[in-house]
Amino acid sequence: IFHAIPPEMRTIEGVSAYLRATNDKYKMDSLIFDPWAELLPASKLVGGMTDYIQGGLMKMRHLTYELDLCTFLVAHPTKMPTEARGRQQERVLTLEDISGSAHFNNKADTGISVFRQGRGTAADHVEVHMVKVRRGFPGRLGSVKFNYIQPIGSYEVRDKFQDLTTVYEEKPRYGRDY
Repeated sequence: IFHAIPPEMRTIEGVSAYLRATNDKYKMDSLIFDPWAELLPASKLVGGMTDYIQGGLMKMRHLTYELDLCTFLVAHPTKMPTEARGRQQERVLTLEDISGSAHFNNKADTGISVFRQGRGTAADHVEVHMVKVRRGFPGRLGSVKFNYIQPIGSYEVRDKFQDLTTVYEEKPRYGRDY
């Protein structure tokens, strides 16, 4: 069941109330919240945007635990970093690259990054990267590559899962130089 949340309810509190009512009626087991950017902060924002994001993510996390939902929160990155020559660097983005706050990384139990190489070209493959798995949660860090099959609008696995757990433990994650 897909629901569009009415504009007047596009706040953390409004979404929470809507989810509780919807869950009471339909007993949901998962939620895809897309996009995070559609939420409206309170008219008088106490603290900065980072505090708003941290509080909102914490409320959403507690709500999804309370309702026993598997929640997918779709958020978009900041602009891709540019090289000295002004060209965009192509690298897999992490949860810390999401526009607004590093709290998207801090609060997530599991994080997935979708990477399309050669954006703007006729790229026929997509990489799906597990960039975070909180200790005690199922999953492993790694990636899978998919080919896009244009005639049927679907994807097929191109390469098997590449387990990168030990690589990530030894090296900085995805292009970070710290």
